[in-house]
Amino acid sequence: MRQSLLLATLMVVATHAAAQPAPTGDAEFRARRDSLVARLPAEAVLVAFGERDEIGFPAFYQSPNFRYLTGLAEPNAILLLVHRSGAEGMLFRQARSPSEILFNGPLEDPASVTQRTGLAVRALQQFTGVVDSLIAAGRPIYFVHDTRSYGGVIDSLTRAVAFVGALRRRSPAPEVRWADSTILALRAKKTDGELALIRESARITSESVNDAIRGIRPGQHEYSVQAAIESGFRARGGDTHTGFATNVSAGENSTTAHHRAGDAPLEAGKLVLMDVGAAYQ
Repeated sequence: MRQSLLLATLMVVATHAAAQPAPTGDAEFRARRDSLVARLPAEAVLVAFGERDEIGFPAFYQSPNFRYLTGLAEPNAILLLVHRSGAEGMLFRQARSPSEILFNGPLEDPASVTQRTGLAVRALQQFTGVVDSLIAAGRPIYFVHDTRSYGGVIDSLTRAVAFVGALRRRSPAPEVRWADSTILALRAKKTDGELALIRESARITSESVNDAIRGIRPGQHEYSVQAAIESGFRARGGDTHTGFATNVSAGENSTTAHHRAGDAPLEAGKLVLMDVGAAYQ
């Protein structure tokens, strides 16, 4: 009987694993880059900044536009595309010192990155010189913002805005354009693979919320419900970050639209509002 039960359990696990959507492959990222530059003028240059290193030691979450075009999760990188016959691309990366490798691990080997993605890998310090040479050659240059899509604001602290601001302070200042509307139009049209990822995120969210609801009791606190929900996200394969800040609001806190889960207790007969979402990429 125990052997039959174990076999049935293994079959359920295997079936669930097989049903999970396949991750986005390098060919898809390359097709996205080609499709984006095809919508720009001939000889145009497009620059997308990745997320910088987080302060402290939180989980790293890549800039959405950069991740959409590359799938790369490493910090401080920059993508540069040139519109010729397709998208000829360069990836500028910040090397890690021995101490950084000790704490954060090594980066993927540059030759492996190039073979896998088709992007030429160059040192981050070379980026400004390459942009200067392209501007001198009269190439139209476009940027996409590196803010996050949910609640993101465009300010002088983002890498893209800071770099464009430095360019515009030059004399004479080069003409710089933004391609946000172009990339957002592409991202709005989901492939079958992207739709599968969205459905998986919805499944993870739904199951985790239902589990948390079943465990709610008076005397608990907002933070304990938050912990149950986010633990469910990760246990089911969700990303290290949630889709947005987890909102668990008890009692009067439920009247605040974007209340963040805090220390408020859950009371019998009082409302508990949850506005949550897993990320899955």
